[in-house]
Amino acid sequence: MDPHGGAGPSGQELVRRANATARGEAASIARELRAGGEAAWSAPTACAGWTARDVVAHLILGAEVFVTYTQAQLEGRSSPPVTPAARAERQAALRARPDEALLDDLERLTDEFARLLEAQPAAVLERPVPLPFGQFPLAWMSFGRVNELALHHWDLRAPREPDARVSAAALPFIVPANFQAVSLLAQGERQDGVWQLEIPDVATEPQSLRVAGGQVSVAPGASADATCTLRLDGDALVRLLWGRLDLARAIDTGRVQVVGDRAHALALQRLFPGI
Repeated sequence: MDPHGGAGPSGQELVRRANATARGEAASIARELRAGGEAAWSAPTACAGWTARDVVAHLILGAEVFVTYTQAQLEGRSSPPVTPAARAERQAALRARPDEALLDDLERLTDEFARLLEAQPAAVLERPVPLPFGQFPLAWMSFGRVNELALHHWDLRAPREPDARVSAAALPFIVPANFQAVSLLAQGERQDGVWQLEIPDVATEPQSLRVAGGQVSVAPGASADATCTLRLDGDALVRLLWGRLDLARAIDTGRVQVVGDRAHALALQRLFPGI
């Protein structure tokens, strides 16, 4: 199961590669926070209103949810509901834990989830898992975990590193995973139209993003219906989809190149305001 939707490595191999990237992101976050001392934990992040401690607590909570839902699926049990109140209570409890305990939990749970997936045969990795935010194949969850870690790693670095980029090693997993979840990310104004996306560092062919009748989808290949084409790298695309890119400025500086209707291109900023 190639995350790009074409021929390529097996699902099991892709899961191993994704897990190695996830472990690397967790280790980098832990290393940077240990080096930064207490000031690093209270530092602001690109997540509005969240300190680094809030981000790490969120990452641990996400890992706990992924492990719990995966184990339930593998054992043939119904996945336990996770209410907003329960999530808030758990995140508050995590924030209160000592620094080193949080970092140990982050790396331990990242590894635990990775080993859980790596133990599964190929057929099992194709099974759909009902998650609080949608239903996805089990193998996709390894890509989703890379997304969480790499994106929030960027959130931690961005306030002090204006030129911070999402990890290049993570992008081959994040970009296709986000395309699969694009309707969930599209939380803003759904203006009908077609946008052709060219991401040369990640995808070998254009991707066509379409909004029609309130539905948002992405399909591989060029589209004759596209009103404009955006050429951008994987980092800019991921941050656009998660509301972390000033698209107008990126176009003005040449970071994103537009052929066609600029106003239509900017509609993507309204479509993806962030979650």
